[in-house]
Amino acid sequence: MQENSEDNSYGHMIKQSKKFLIEVKQNYTSLVQEWNLLNKEIGEKLKSKNIWTVDKEDLSQLAAEIAQLKENLPKVLNKNVLTAASKINLIEEELQLSKKLAESKQLEASQWKARCEVATADCQKEKEENIKLKCEVQELTQQLSQQSDYCSSLGSACCTLLWRVSKNEESIQSILVGSKIDEFLCLVSNTLESYLSAYKEEWPQDTSEEQSFILALCGIITNIAASALGRDFLVTNQYGRQLIDTYLKVLSEAPNGKAAKLKK
Repeated sequence: MQENSEDNSYGHMIKQSKKFLIEVKQNYTSLVQEWNLLNKEIGEKLKSKNIWTVDKEDLSQLAAEIAQLKENLPKVLNKNVLTAASKINLIEEELQLSKKLAESKQLEASQWKARCEVATADCQKEKEENIKLKCEVQELTQQLSQQSDYCSSLGSACCTLLWRVSKNEESIQSILVGSKIDEFLCLVSNTLESYLSAYKEEWPQDTSEEQSFILALCGIITNIAASALGRDFLVTNQYGRQLIDTYLKVLSEAPNGKAAKLKK
């Protein structure tokens, strides 16, 4: 807006200077025409009369005025023309500078616009990628939830069967002499700790597969501890002692009301 205002001001000055030059030229032309007309009238009068009477003082004054006019008029015209030309040149230079500045600003604006378009495209691309990743995360979360439910259901079924088998004292010996007993005790200990850490503040319902899985694990360990052989094994085995510590932790930290089945 400021550049447009300066351009309008410079344009107005140029118009005023040109108008002034035109008026001076018109006045000069008018004076020349009047002077020619006067000479013509004087010549005609001189032709019609053999004698023309003019006062010498008036003639001298007229001659002096004409001489002064001839002397001053070019000076005035030249001075005004030079001043106007100088102003015009200065205005033209300022206009050129303003145009260059405007072109520079326009180029800079174009560059910023291009950068903005690139940034907008990158932002849109990142949004699309984020949406895609979010969908993938949701899909993986759903798959993980399904796998977790499946594992809980499978673990609940298998451990429930093993729980029933472990009620027979003869089967306890078969369980303890197996090659996987240490891994099983470690699995029970880690599962109980994770379960307590996950649901300590909000205990799940008793009807869930996960709850049934935990109860079945605890039932198996309870049946093992019910036999003398099982008690000796748990006390002497490294993972058995670790499991006993985990049991004590669960009994002390699990809520009394909601975890009643687990504490039994």
